[in-house]
Amino acid sequence: GLITVEEINITGKINVTSTGTSNVCMGYWDGSPGNPDVSGANYNVILGYQAGNSLASGSIHNVAIGYKALENGNGTADYNVAIGSSAGNAFDGIAGTFVGSSAGLVVTGINNTCIGKGAGDAIQAGVENTMLGAETAIGSHGDDNCTVIGYHTQGQGDNTVVIGNCDITKVYLSQDASAEVYCGKVGIGTTNPSYKLHVEEDTTNP
Repeated sequence: GLITVEEINITGKINVTSTGTSNVCMGYWDGSPGNPDVSGANYNVILGYQAGNSLASGSIHNVAIGYKALENGNGTADYNVAIGSSAGNAFDGIAGTFVGSSAGLVVTGINNTCIGKGAGDAIQAGVENTMLGAETAIGSHGDDNCTVIGYHTQGQGDNTVVIGNCDITKVYLSQDASAEVYCGKVGIGTTNPSYKLHVEEDTTNP
């Protein structure tokens, strides 16, 4: 059944309450302790000042922990996890995971994962992106299926993987550099290889 705790105040700032179906909310909204706007949302856990404040009616199975986490959504958000100050702050989408301050700050797509301070903070409508590391970013708004790994590293468009920022000088695929790498084609000096190993010569420096 539904258990509702109308008000438990600690120094006038923390309130425990539940509206909708099986929601658990602790925080401070719109200038006073009480309910965030989740009366039509179900099965959500919300903890923090202004967290989850605009989850739309019908939003289900979200977790928002931290100052303004999942605060400013403009539509239905389902199956999302936002942990950190302003994580997923302006998010409308499904199955997003945002961990870190301002991670996934402005995201409207689905199946995006952003871990690290400011990671993927402007994916917007992109889908199925993975940002691992503080300040990782996609190449442009709306890119899809990008994997970006490493501090301050930027993606290179749809369906790409980028490991490391511009300061990286070596990449090891195993500690002793003995790992085998499997791929369809390898391009050296070209981003569009036509063969298993495609080397584009530099005619100015033979």
